[in-house]
Amino acid sequence: AHGTGSFAQGNEVRAYGLGSLAFGRDVYAGSTADTNGEGSVAFGLSSAAGVRPVITGNSSFGIFMQDQSGVNIAANN
Repeated sequence: AHGTGSFAQGNEVRAYGLGSLAFGRDVYAGSTADTNGEGSVAFGLSSAAGVRPVITGNSSFGIFMQDQSGVNIAANN
């Protein structure tokens, strides 16, 4: 977990957004800029073959099943 108040648990998961949560495998909540993915939650249920799926929208929730390489949930809420 990199963002203030964020939490990450799993394999190759990152919680960059402020207050974001990331769980499972191969998933990012937020990006390296703390202004992305604030208050978001990401679950990765399997491995990504390419670029890991990410949530850059604020206050968003995503469950990534199977290979979701390159998917970005950019919408807020």
